[in-house]
Amino acid sequence: MMKFIDRMVARVVPDRYRMSHYAIHPGANDFLDLVEQEQYDDITASFLPLPASEKSLLVQAVSAIIEQDEYFDYWTTLKSGSALAHLMRGALLINRAAFYRGGGLGSELSEQAVMQMLNALRAAISSLERVRGDAGLGQEAAAWMIRGTMTSDYDWDFRRKLLTELRTLPAPHLAGELRYLVASCEKWFGSHDEMFQHARNSLVHFKTNPEAGALIAAAHYERHMYYDRFDEKPEMARAYLADPETMDEIIAASERLLSAPPSSPLDFVPAHNVFAAIFSEARRFDLAKPHFIGMEGRILAYPWYHHDDWQLQRWYNEAIRS
Repeated sequence: MMKFIDRMVARVVPDRYRMSHYAIHPGANDFLDLVEQEQYDDITASFLPLPASEKSLLVQAVSAIIEQDEYFDYWTTLKSGSALAHLMRGALLINRAAFYRGGGLGSELSEQAVMQMLNALRAAISSLERVRGDAGLGQEAAAWMIRGTMTSDYDWDFRRKLLTELRTLPAPHLAGELRYLVASCEKWFGSHDEMFQHARNSLVHFKTNPEAGALIAAAHYERHMYYDRFDEKPEMARAYLADPETMDEIIAASERLLSAPPSSPLDFVPAHNVFAAIFSEARRFDLAKPHFIGMEGRILAYPWYHHDDWQLQRWYNEAIRS
């Protein structure tokens, strides 16, 4: 009876739903406490055994919480866990570069913002280069380097090498694959065709893994957002997601994910974020609902950086009530 009442209350008064970096991984607070205590051996010992999906979320959480560029610099000077230190420094500085850049078009940025962004990116890449090829951390370093090359002068041959390094394990590193997909899209001087080609090739590469279907959903999301934000044609954006063939492909990928139980609650978090976002954009809140539930409040920067907290809350409310 109590479960029934709880469900009814949730439908009428949904939870407060806001992006919180601390919520992305339950170990974020402990990680930061150990850094403050300079217990670097303990950090490394607890981090390295984590599954790749958990490593990815923990690095995302910690690197987004910190607001000081130099936070990990001292750790990088020590022998203890130096590869992990450089990984964390690189991820932090890529996030700081995004902060310095801010929103808006590149032509609207001040000279100071551009210099701060580029200095942070160069320092990030320098740290991440030290981790490339590391048996336990090289895959995560490649994922962050792909993001770091998006606003820098790196050619596609270099990015393809990083993609090879990203695919060192059978399961997809979805955050890294999504970064490669976004780097391929038209708004980052790629093309819609390149973006979809990466998504479809990845489905073949990871054919037995249901999480890879999120790349198809992300490609459709990016195409929709390009109509909406870059072309400024909201009617075309709505029509794109209303197309039955497009929506059928997204729904099929969603159903594959939902029918495959994860080995841990953190396994499919990036994929659930993508599906929740695109179904919300399509106003298919009934389809977004199981993905919001699967997220368990772990709201990631991608794809939600397009939306403010108010819109996210409104869509979550609609989904829970559907």
